[in-house]
Order: sequence, then C-alpha cells, then structure tokens
Amino acid sequence: MGSVDIANRALTRVGAGRITSFGDETEEAKSMSEIYEGCRLGLLRSHPWNFAVGRQRLALLAEDPLMEFPFQYALPDDYVRLIELWTGDAAMAKNLVRERRQWQIEGKKLLTEFQNVSIRYIKDVEEFDASFEEAFVAQLAYELSYTFQSSPGMQDRFYNLFQAKLGEAKQVDMLENQFNVRHGDQLDIVRY
Repeated sequence: MGSVDIANRALTRVGAGRITSFGDETEEAKSMSEIYEGCRLGLLRSHPWNFAVGRQRLALLAEDPLMEFPFQYALPDDYVRLIELWTGDAAMAKNLVRERRQWQIEGKKLLTEFQNVSIRYIKDVEEFDASFEEAFVAQLAYELSYTFQSSPGMQDRFYNLFQAKLGEAKQVDMLENQFNVRHGDQLDIVRY
C-alpha cells in the first residue's frame, strides 16, 4: 500500500477528507505532510521490525576520528537504527563475535575500536508488514485527532487504539524470531 493510501486510511478514521497527494492545497494534506515522515521513522526506530532488518558490512572511512576511537565507518544510506554490531570476518559466521559496547553512532558514521565491522540494522523502508501498517495508520489517526477531532475523549480513544495496534504488531513480529528450532533427528519424550 502506498503512502497516500496509508494517509487516507488515517484521515478517514478521524472523519477528515481524503487527499490525492501530500502536495494538495488542503488542510488534510498539509497536516499529513507535517506528521507522516516523522511518525514513519519514529515507528521504524521503535522496534527491530523483521520486515525492515538489513545486514551490511560497513565501509571503513579513510579519515580517522579525532579522538576516542581509532576507526570510523559510513553507515548505509538507508540506515535508521542499529540493532547489532558484529566484528570479525562476516563470511565465517562461526567466528563472529557479538559486541554491544566500544562503539558510538555520530551522525551517519559508526565510530569503534574494531576493524571489519558488519551490522544488523533497521532500514528506511516504504513497504511494511500488515501489522506494522495497522499500527502506523492508528498512530497517524491519533496525531491527526488533535487537528480534526475537538473531543479529548476521541483523542484518548485514538491513542488507546494506537497502543493496542502497536502491541499487536510487536507481538506478531516477535513470533517470527523464535530461537527454539527442532531438528528432524531430535526426539522429545513427553510423559503424561
């Protein structure tokens, strides 16, 4: 579903008119233009969404950081948020060492004391999982409710709907990260 379709679903929820583009000269389009990108990026940053995860070996920058860290790397153009930093040879997964310290993000650079850095990160994406999309529409409706709904009770309802949809989306997303894998040669004995 495209960004205008998502915007129109949120506008419809708050009883506002639909738009044909974010550039329309209407109050709806102007209001949506003000909030859409910030809400989208904020929601992407809020959780390690499986549909938006990317992996990449980072390119070492020629210039050294001025202090504190010996190496700096360019983050990918589609970078939104870091999930994990890996050091070592990315081609040999058994030898990778997970590190959650000794690094720092500054702007579009990752500064660290490690060489050969790879990352798992949230990418800036426009195509969403269905559950995320529902939460995103609910968030937009909540934000729009301040403009298009005068009743504080309605704003509370939109906020509660957003929180419920966000919780559902995170729960569905986490179900796709199961660590319990059963192999065909394992036998589980259950006694009743």
